Amino acid sequence: MSKAGVRIILSMFKYVWPKGDWATKSRIIAALSLMVASKLLTVQVPILFKDIVDTLNVDLAATGGTLSTVATAMLIGYGAARLGSTLFQELRNAIFANVQQSAIRNLALSVFKHLLNLDIRFHLSRETGGLTRAIDRGTKGISFILSSLVMHLVPT
Repeated sequence: MSKAGVRIILSMFKYVWPKGDWATKSRIIAALSLMVASKLLTVQVPILFKDIVDTLNVDLAATGGTLSTVATAMLIGYGAARLGSTLFQELRNAIFANVQQSAIRNLALSVFKHLLNLDIRFHLSRETGGLTRAIDRGTKGISFILSSLVMHLVPT
């Protein structure tokens, strides 16, 4: 990554982790905790499935009625792990969406303030639609970068 790319990411960091805003910081910590829990459950799903298959590979005459009870309990655990993994992922997305939108809103506000403080010659030499399109693309790009960094790169 180039120095300019690192500078851009570090400058965006102040919008994601604002000083003194403990509500935003707690949401980020909660989203990361949910992400870790989701990943742990996702890892457990194949292990539970292996245990189910291993449990069913026994002699029915030797085990009696306990085999069906154990197999049913393991199937319920397998389903609960899959459901929990998906539930934690969705909760993480819902919690982080507020942080992401707040960061985009604050960054867009600072861009608009900067544009309003520019000289009139700048505005007369540019097309208004082009500036609006560039700002819109920038905010969509920021949204993509934030979700990629926090939700995909960090877990990897």
